[in-house]
Amino acid sequence: MTDSSLWLIAYDIAEPGRLRDIAQILEDHGRRLQQSVFLCDLADDALARLRTQLRDRIVPDVDRLAVLPICGRCRDGLEQYGMSVALPGATDALVV
Repeated sequence: MTDSSLWLIAYDIAEPGRLRDIAQILEDHGRRLQQSVFLCDLADDALARLRTQLRDRIVPDVDRLAVLPICGRCRDGLEQYGMSVALPGATDALVV
């Protein structure tokens, strides 16, 4: 079984149709942390496919997309205030 890693993915998409597409793709791969920020627990091959899907849908001149790794130490130190979101973990089943 392939090990997975936690990724923070944030976006700012200029056009509403593309915005919905990006949000739907990420809803299928992780958990929404904030409106345009997702946490995804992905194996390397799933991350590569997701990156391709996202890059194929953005318009680089007007859209922004950030894919950031979350190390184990950072994950353990994550603090949430207000309505918290359970982080994806090794025991969670995520359908990719």
